[in-house]
Amino acid sequence: MGKKTTPWRRKPKVRQLDADINTSMSFAVVGSPEKFRPRFHAYKVYRLLKGLGAEVYAVSAGLNKIEKDKVFPSLLSLPKPVDVLIPCLPAQFSLSMVDEANKAGFRKVWFQNRTLSKEAFEYCQANEIQIIEGCALRYQDFGSILKFVHPCYWHGKTIAYKQKYL
Repeated sequence: MGKKTTPWRRKPKVRQLDADINTSMSFAVVGSPEKFRPRFHAYKVYRLLKGLGAEVYAVSAGLNKIEKDKVFPSLLSLPKPVDVLIPCLPAQFSLSMVDEANKAGFRKVWFQNRTLSKEAFEYCQANEIQIIEGCALRYQDFGSILKFVHPCYWHGKTIAYKQKYL
């Protein structure tokens, strides 16, 4: 008997996330092995984007898999070009991360709260890399009224329009 095939497959709904970012793009979430544990930020961002139907790659030097998905050791080792980098590491690592992202061809970096340093900001400006600031978790569906009491909803609302280093 032949393999069953579905005559149609529902395409995931494209959801607008931030200025020029939507779920039809591909994302690379960078974090340490500790940050990819459940209940930590990089893991939550990774799961959120996968849940929204986006193509997401996890990047961490000391990790092999996350829930059966391969984890890549560096941005240069990704299998294909990726649209948006999401760093989930402290600001002291942002300059080296943005430099590697530039070499890998990234044109957009979505900095989470407290991950952008002044040096990384200046590097992005000099190399024409678009900077987006704010917590990716604010796009999680918390329900109608609960979203206003969840702190991740407000993370990007207050800093998205500030120019921190100008």
